[in-house]
Amino acid sequence: MRTRTAVLLGASGLVGGYCLHGLIATGEYSRVVLLLRKHLSLIETLGIETLGETGTAAGKVEQVVMNLGEMTSGNFTGVNDVFCTLGTNDREGWFTNGVSSSGL
Repeated sequence: MRTRTAVLLGASGLVGGYCLHGLIATGEYSRVVLLLRKHLSLIETLGIETLGETGTAAGKVEQVVMNLGEMTSGNFTGVNDVFCTLGTNDREGWFTNGVSSSGL
């Protein structure tokens, strides 16, 4: 296993969940830092309790709960790679109400 660190934004979303699975399973990262608005239950939400070379995600994933608007360069000290999967959760009904992104 390598000793690289990744930061992931948007881990609670669909694409972020897939990205997190990949980051844990790949063996390229010994540490994956999630920058989140609220704590994420990895086992219940993503079902990743047994991924990765070590057999567990618990020792590899660190959750940092914060207001993402208050992010600073300090959140990225010692980080090798950053993955951003921030997107919409469709709470406003952009997709379900037939509004296309070209109409924004």
